[in-house]
Amino acid sequence: MAGRNLVAEREGVQKAQQISIYILGWAAQALGIVAGAYAANAWPGGAIRWVFNLMPGDWLIPLTLFIGFIVWAIDIINDLTPNQAAVTFGFMAPILAQGTDSTLALRVRDWSDALQAGVGGQIAPWVGNVGAGWLSVALMATAVIIGKRVLQKQASAAGRGGGGGR
Repeated sequence: MAGRNLVAEREGVQKAQQISIYILGWAAQALGIVAGAYAANAWPGGAIRWVFNLMPGDWLIPLTLFIGFIVWAIDIINDLTPNQAAVTFGFMAPILAQGTDSTLALRVRDWSDALQAGVGGQIAPWVGNVGAGWLSVALMATAVIIGKRVLQKQASAAGRGGGGGR
C-alpha cells in the first residue's frame, strides 16, 4: 500500500514538473518576443542589425530569418515547449525583420506591431529610446535565463525518467 502511494506521488511530482517546464518555456518565449519587438526600433536592435550589415550582400538577414524560423518550428514541434533556440529566435526575429523587406520579415514586422499594440503600443515615447532599449535588454536577459532553466529542468526530468517536456 505504501509503495503504491510513493509511485503515485512520484508520478504526480513528475507531472507537475512537466507542466512547470511547459509554462516556463512559453513564458520565456513570450518575454523574448516582446523584448525583440521593443528592441527592433531601439538601440539594441540597431546594434544587432549593424553587425549583420557588416557582412557582404543583402542575403544574410533573410537567410538567418528563414533558418531561424525552421529551427524555431523544429524546437517547438519536438516537445511542444520552447527551448533556448526558440527563445533566441523569438527576440532576434523582430530585430532582424527591421533590416530587410523579405516576405517573412514583413510578416514578422506585422506580428511584432500587432503585439506592441496589444501590450500598450510603442514604449519608446514613454521612456525614450534609451529606456526602451534597456527594457528590451532586461526582457531578453530574463527570457534567456528562463530558457536555460527550462533546459536544465528538462534534462533533470529526463534523467529521472520523467521524459522532459510535454
